Parts: sequence; structure tokens; C-alpha cells
Amino acid sequence: SLELRLLAQTGLVGFLLFSVFLGAAITAAVRARRRGPPIAQMAAAAALLPVTVWLVHGSVDWFWEIPALTGPALGFLAVAGALAREPSPAGAPEAAPGVRPRRAARVAVAAGAAVGLIAATVVLTLPYLSVREVSMASDIGASDPAAALHDLQLAADLNPLNSDAGTRAGLLALSEGQNVVARQRFAQAIDREPGSWLPWLGTGLADSALGERPAAARALRHAYSINNRQPPIRVGLQRVFSARPLTYAEAVPLFEIAR
Repeated sequence: SLELRLLAQTGLVGFLLFSVFLGAAITAAVRARRRGPPIAQMAAAAALLPVTVWLVHGSVDWFWEIPALTGPALGFLAVAGALAREPSPAGAPEAAPGVRPRRAARVAVAAGAAVGLIAATVVLTLPYLSVREVSMASDIGASDPAAALHDLQLAADLNPLNSDAGTRAGLLALSEGQNVVARQRFAQAIDREPGSWLPWLGTGLADSALGERPAAARALRHAYSINNRQPPIRVGLQRVFSARPLTYAEAVPLFEIAR
């Protein structure tokens, strides 16, 4: 529900601000529907339909989260509101040359809009492509680990703010015995999200497999400081300096997903 999500995530202030914005925009659109010339009235009425469906449907469903649905609905609302603007009277004297918008200013506005559109496209497209690469890697991880690792690295490059691809790549490399690669991928994930315990645990397991016990102990202690409830972290710390340190294959059954 749009209303419940606004209240839950932005509080009463955010809910009221959005309500004022939406109310003002709809008021302008209704004004155009009532007072404008006939063609503007029809256009305003048609432009109000998408936002009406969006608002009603979004009150009981999550589809308002999809930009391809919300963007056009609000865009049509903006069109309807713009139709309420009073046209310049016929025969009105033209503004003095010094008052006219300069061509350079118009070019700057157009350039800014183009840059904003490109930036928005990049911000939306690259994370989507990153998620797609992660999904593809998950599909082929068991049959073609090398290709899956390549896909996960591409996913990490496409979205430099997300640690998920690095963590998944590290776990896959651990399962394949590629401990050096696993440590590199976990380091990438830690750099992006230092507060996540799983990459620290993976680093500890990779260091243990490589015989670097002090480094493994440091990583496992850090994982324990973040999450002291996961059994593989505790067992890994208990056995890190033993003759048989915890392996990835032994750690997997110990994971408690709920925690």
C-alpha cells in the first residue's frame, strides 16, 4: 500500500508532504478540466485517468514501486496541471528584448535536462543489469563455475555500491577450492559493506585453507563482533589454530539462515 509505505518509511511528516504535493497537483489538473478551453478540458480529463488508476491500485498493491508505471502516471498529472496555466492574451505586447530568455539559458536548461536524463538512465539501468548478471550466475554456478565467476565480477563492476555479487563470487570460489580468488572477492565485498559478517567469515575460511592462521583468526573475530550467533563463526574460531581448521564444506551445514 502506497499510504502505509509512506507512513512506515517517511513518517507522518513525509506522508503529509506527499499528500500536499499530490493534492496541489490534482487541484491544478481539475482546474484545467473545469476552466480551460474545450480541447484543454478533454486533454486534462484524459491525463487524470492514469494517475487515478495509479493511486487507487497503489493503495492495495505494490505496483507503484515500478518506475515504468509511476513515471508515466505522474507525467500525465504534470501535463494536466500545466493545462491550467493561463495563455497569453492575443495581441499582448511582446516583452522587451532584454526580458526575453536568452538562447544560452535555454540551451543550458536543455543540456541540464539531457544530462539529468542520462544520469537517471544510468542509475536505473546499471543496477538492473547487475542483478541480471547475478541471476545468470546463479543459474549456471553448478554447471559452469568459471562463467558464473565472470558474470559475478561483471555484476560487481556494474554496481559498485552493492556487495552481494562479491560475496556470492567468494562463496562460489570457496566451494570450488579457489581460495585466493575467494579472498579477493570477499575483500571486494568488505570494501563495499564492512558491516556484513558473511564476507568476513568467508575471508577467515579462505585464509584458513591457505594456511594463514593469524589472518584467519582476525577475520573470524571481526565476523564474530558483527554476528556472534552464527555457529560456523564460533566453530571456525575454536578450530582456527587446530590441526583441522573449519572448511567451507563443513561450515555450510552449520549456517542458521534465520539469523
